[in-house]
Amino acid sequence: MQGFILQMKTLVQQASLGLLVSFLFIPQVIILVIVLLAIIITSESDFAAQFHIQKVLAVLLFLGVVTLVTFSSLVMARCVSRPLLKLDEAAQEVAKGDLQQTVTVNSVREVQELARSFNQMTLQLQTSFSQMQALNQALVENESRLHQFLEALPVGVSVHDPTGQLTYVNRVGQNLLSIAHPLDITLEQLAEAYQMYDYRTQLPYETEDLPVTRALAGEAVHTDELEIHHNGRVIPVELWITPVFDENKQVVYAITAFQDIRDRKQAETKLSYNALHDALTDLPNRNLLMEQLKLTINRAKRQEDYKFALLFLDLDRFKVINDSLGHLVGDELLIAVAKKLQNVIRANDVAARLGGDEFVLLLDNIEGIEEATQVGERIFDQLRSPFNLVGHNILVTTSIGIVLGTKDYTSASDLLRDADIAMYHAKAKGKAQYAIFDLQMQIQARERLHLENDLRQAFERQEFVIYYQPIVSLKTGCLHGFEALVRWQHPTKGILHPGEFIHVAEEIGLITLLDDWVLQEACCQVAFWQNSFQDLQTLKIGVNLSVQEIDNPILMRRVEEILHRTGLESNCLSLEITESALDKQTVASSHLLLQLKARGVQISIDGFGNGYMSLDYLHSVPVNILKIDRSFIADIDNNRKNKQIIKTIMTLSHQLKLKTIATGVETYQQLEQLRGLGCELGQGHYFSQPLTPEAVENLLTHQRVWE
Repeated sequence: MQGFILQMKTLVQQASLGLLVSFLFIPQVIILVIVLLAIIITSESDFAAQFHIQKVLAVLLFLGVVTLVTFSSLVMARCVSRPLLKLDEAAQEVAKGDLQQTVTVNSVREVQELARSFNQMTLQLQTSFSQMQALNQALVENESRLHQFLEALPVGVSVHDPTGQLTYVNRVGQNLLSIAHPLDITLEQLAEAYQMYDYRTQLPYETEDLPVTRALAGEAVHTDELEIHHNGRVIPVELWITPVFDENKQVVYAITAFQDIRDRKQAETKLSYNALHDALTDLPNRNLLMEQLKLTINRAKRQEDYKFALLFLDLDRFKVINDSLGHLVGDELLIAVAKKLQNVIRANDVAARLGGDEFVLLLDNIEGIEEATQVGERIFDQLRSPFNLVGHNILVTTSIGIVLGTKDYTSASDLLRDADIAMYHAKAKGKAQYAIFDLQMQIQARERLHLENDLRQAFERQEFVIYYQPIVSLKTGCLHGFEALVRWQHPTKGILHPGEFIHVAEEIGLITLLDDWVLQEACCQVAFWQNSFQDLQTLKIGVNLSVQEIDNPILMRRVEEILHRTGLESNCLSLEITESALDKQTVASSHLLLQLKARGVQISIDGFGNGYMSLDYLHSVPVNILKIDRSFIADIDNNRKNKQIIKTIMTLSHQLKLKTIATGVETYQQLEQLRGLGCELGQGHYFSQPLTPEAVENLLTHQRVWE
């Protein structure tokens, strides 16, 4: 702009000089032309005669003209030069930066035009200068806002020039990297002071692989696997770096945004740990165990003589502890057991918790199965002492399934399955035992699986039937009632007794459905016989209930619905519960039994004498009938101890005003012995085997009394 103003000043000076010269010389030229014309038009004779006079006049005229012209020129020059000087002064002020200059001229038209042009030019300069000031102010404000924005960002921001030198780092970046003077750091100094490592491999980056180097080469880079090592600090960083190009597609600088992700990495590490470890015991969980098993199986395939073993543990009666003492005590027990298990294994072995009360030990590189059984024995030794937990002394045992792992295994799940199968065999042997897996167990497990599948389909195919075994009065020989016994008409195996499938139905959750069906069918059938035979209005029916049904809160409502629908009197229905099941009952189920008894339904304890029920406990249970276990009846003739036990049961029942039923009566001698002891009722093959409904109707029609 200064150059433009100087050019304008020079132009004004040149214009002023030109006008001055014009005003000085134009009158003289005019006079000279007039004199020449006078000479030309004058005749020679006149010219000679008057030459002298003309000469004088010419001189005088010339002097007058010169005087006039000089005076006129001076006046004209003054009239022109003054506004030109104003223009010159104004131009000088504009050159100094004062754009508020306006020149007013009222004399010569050319000068007026020149002044008008000057004024227009200064006005344009004022407008342009104002716009430039506004743009410059906006630029300053934008730069200030950008700087404030970058300083306020919660992430670090840095800028590198094309050589890699650090030209800017915001406040967060300076604090994160401990940088005091970022403008003095070159790329080489940066790489030396702040060593960068790959988080996954822990290998340092080469210079050509640095994110800044790649960005300056035109590549946009993002990574969250970067570690910066500086002055003993390790900073995990997530980084975004973007190259910025000019109009020629050349990188002019690179902008980096980065943040400390230490908390996130720690959270990820914790999540990864939690995903592979049990939250309660801190042992490896199923996921980590399966990974370890896969590695172990692969090792067995590579090494010819390598052997390992898997021990599957399930705590015995843990549910009873959990239900009676509460989940807090149960959790403390699991933690204590986990510590015991870690004490019996080596550093290279693995103790894992699958869930609930199930644990698995993976024994690495063992000599043979004997080493695995020794570990099992050490576990039993560790659990012999009771645990003192939350003020309770708790003694717990475990059943262990052991499988020897070899290169023949290809799947971790197969190993776990076989160890689980062996564990169930250990439980079946009486608990607190271990069992070593063999192929026969697998065959039985497959048969069990087929049985489960068939049992699920049995309900849809209506393959269940009810047989009725008579219950007889030992004193009169008259029919008292029946016990409903469910049978399964298996499509390929024929008639299956409850002992062959009831436990399976309980484990797969079908027992409630089966109990409900038997209860409804038996009540309906007995109600039908009562209506068909007028002298059998008090005919009784006993129906077995599983452990799950005792704890079922809807049992009372279901019994009432069935009694209402069938028209059977409540005192004609007896619900039979095994002594072992009643021993496990909860307070809620005891309340349920009280409700049933209050409704008039009879409660019977089946297999009494074969369990562990105390006499004090019997006083608190709402029972009407005791069914003496068949094991005492079978040897009553020869075993005086059994006879004494039956006598004791009879005395107890009479004191508690309970009825007694002897089960498994096979001979007349047994019948006579029971009559002599005062037993009221009996059932067994001596009276009749379980009968189909059709056989029962024939019995009711032709025979109702036994000798």
